[in-house]
Amino acid sequence: MDDDRSRVSSPFRRFVAAEFRKIFAFRMAQYSYAFIFATTYLYMTYVYYVEELPKHLSVTSAYAILPLLFFATWKSLLLHMFVVAFSVHCVTVESQYGMIRVVAAQPLTRSEYVFGKYLAISAHVALIAGVYLASLAFWSVAYGDSLGVTAEHFGALARFSLRIVLLMIGVAWISVSIALLCRTQMSALVIAGISFMTLGLLTTYRAQTLGQYHFVRHFMAPLGEVPMPYRFEFPWYPLATFLWVTLATCAAFLLPALFHFHRRDITE
Repeated sequence: MDDDRSRVSSPFRRFVAAEFRKIFAFRMAQYSYAFIFATTYLYMTYVYYVEELPKHLSVTSAYAILPLLFFATWKSLLLHMFVVAFSVHCVTVESQYGMIRVVAAQPLTRSEYVFGKYLAISAHVALIAGVYLASLAFWSVAYGDSLGVTAEHFGALARFSLRIVLLMIGVAWISVSIALLCRTQMSALVIAGISFMTLGLLTTYRAQTLGQYHFVRHFMAPLGEVPMPYRFEFPWYPLATFLWVTLATCAAFLLPALFHFHRRDITE
């Protein structure tokens, strides 16, 4: 029984591994590592020298600088728009050049093909998020006069990191879903970009008529885990709430994409 299950699932595992290697061969992710590190440095120098950070903070430890550097880089949306373009390209490159028919000849169901794409792209986006977190930590330590981290802070930093990784993977999943609904790469890029900006606005600004719902400020949820030296109106939501909102949003895009792909004519 176990051998039968292994033989059935092995084509899917091989497909995910092959997709990961294929995406790695695009070199887009590797270039982004250097871009993220350099861009984080530029934002750090801006915050430290142009905004004169030491004059506004009573404590300039790495732990105090980290949330400010995160806020400066995160709100620029550069990283998110790269993830949108990266995810869309990884999905549409096959249909754009007619290679989807070759992929469809493999012993995979259409659901396995779709979820294989999600997993391979998610793995790369998780690596990109890891590089981003490492860049935040490196430059915060480089410009801080001390670490300022105690044993009780490690839990908050772990949750802060987890929320960032999940948010970036969520952006990737939404972009992949939209790409599966589109026929061309350009249309997927435009629609995914507009969808991301719309979600960003809906989850960042409070609608007075709707009141305080869990999705409000969802995009800035990582700031609820680390102390901000300035007063910001970013309410903290429990990790469980953050998880179900993120998963529900991804599912709202994933299910229509999966349904559409099952009915899609891949001989196009």
